[in-house]
Amino acid sequence: MTLNMIVAICMVVAIVVMLLKEVTNAGISFAVVSIIGALIMGYSFRQINRMITQGFTIIGPVVFLMVFAILYFTILHEQNVFKVLVRFIMKFVGRSPVAVALVNNALAEATQLDGSGATTALCTLPPMRPIYDQMKMRRTTMMIIYTFGSGALIFLPWSPGINEQMAYVGGDALTAFHLLTPVMIFCIIFSFVVAALLGFIEQKRNGKISAEEFAEMKARIDEETKVDTSKRGLMIFDTIVTLVIVVLLLSGIATANAIFALGLAVLLFANYRTGKEQRAYLQRQAKTVIGIVVTMFGLAVYLGVANGTGAFNDLAVFLTSGMSEGALIHMPLILCLLVVPLQIFLGNAAPAIIIPAVASLVQPLGVDPILFMCTYFAGHSVATTVCFFSGSAWLAMELGGVNVKDMLKRVMVPCILYSWVIVFICVGMGFIPL
Repeated sequence: MTLNMIVAICMVVAIVVMLLKEVTNAGISFAVVSIIGALIMGYSFRQINRMITQGFTIIGPVVFLMVFAILYFTILHEQNVFKVLVRFIMKFVGRSPVAVALVNNALAEATQLDGSGATTALCTLPPMRPIYDQMKMRRTTMMIIYTFGSGALIFLPWSPGINEQMAYVGGDALTAFHLLTPVMIFCIIFSFVVAALLGFIEQKRNGKISAEEFAEMKARIDEETKVDTSKRGLMIFDTIVTLVIVVLLLSGIATANAIFALGLAVLLFANYRTGKEQRAYLQRQAKTVIGIVVTMFGLAVYLGVANGTGAFNDLAVFLTSGMSEGALIHMPLILCLLVVPLQIFLGNAAPAIIIPAVASLVQPLGVDPILFMCTYFAGHSVATTVCFFSGSAWLAMELGGVNVKDMLKRVMVPCILYSWVIVFICVGMGFIPL
């Protein structure tokens, strides 16, 4: 094992420990550890700077989306649009946490139809979060249901993830979709079963809200969502603009970055008429926005260094070289069972580097690389919100109001168990050997 491989492993461990200990902002952890790691590997500051520039090209669009989308949704919160939406949804869910969980899952699956994980987070978590708070349900439960619901539709052939990962082994998304259709059907059904179960657990944990408590909560919501007659037209306008944005996103007519930039400008001018009011609003959100930007910039540094040094590629080759056929034939199953931890700690380095490297070694043993990647991708479908080297995961955590520690403590284990179920279904279908 070379020095670079050892340093790469130490980088990941150090970052994860710092995230769990909440030593500092996540972005600072990513940036400092990555730069020190690259220096230890022998790279100059000039070379590291070029790596960081490449990292920004990867993460830049996500930063843009996060800033504009969060500023956009905060306007809706300040204008009580979401509180009115909560009142509307409450008419359907009543006093039942199970109904809340099922609506959460249905919304996640419906908004995943466009294939964009960012759109799903943007359209699912902001309206569901206040409902969970009102019903005294845990936000981590919301994140689990959101993850399983969106993951059930991640197999659609127009989703970026499936196109990217199948390309690593010379396959195509349409072939993978046909192979994984039975798995997708199972995931859709199973996600509703899990959502109902989690809703029942929340109900057992807090008890079903009594009729009196529900009436009090409705009265409180009604009081909080009283709208001045003069502002009713503005709220309707904000709602219509938001619905148009959602329709344009789900239909594929508009991209998230462009539509939220335009939408933010429209809502900002409509709700805050003077430059002074607009500046005051932006200043109120500065703390949140700066924290997000620092986190994403730090992630850009990590991704640039990880890709630029090639240390993870060397590590994949090292781990798989020299293995006997008896041991090598079990590597596909082992890697697929480890898909959630691999996505958490390595991000896209696993499907981009490790899986293709192993696939080329096990192909002579009768393991089809495309079926191998299909199995890995199927298990990976529920790892999106706990992959801390992905911008969409940080977007989901910000919108869901859940921190890294809670995600690892309460969301990771259900994701691992769910991914195992999916992987063994693929094994039963003959995709990879047991």
